[in-house]
Amino acid sequence: MSVTALGDLEVMRLSAMVVNQMIDRQPSFARELSQVLEMRRRAIQAAMDSVD
Repeated sequence: MSVTALGDLEVMRLSAMVVNQMIDRQPSFARELSQVLEMRRRAIQAAMDSVD
């Protein structure tokens, strides 16, 4: 499966260690990241459901 971006984007690759450090410094980061991932998961699922 591949995707095509609709516009310019910037990608950052973070190690698990860096993410854990960010969470330790700012616990709300984990909640915000979780919310973004869940929204994206739902959008992907909706798109896949519409193809079937």
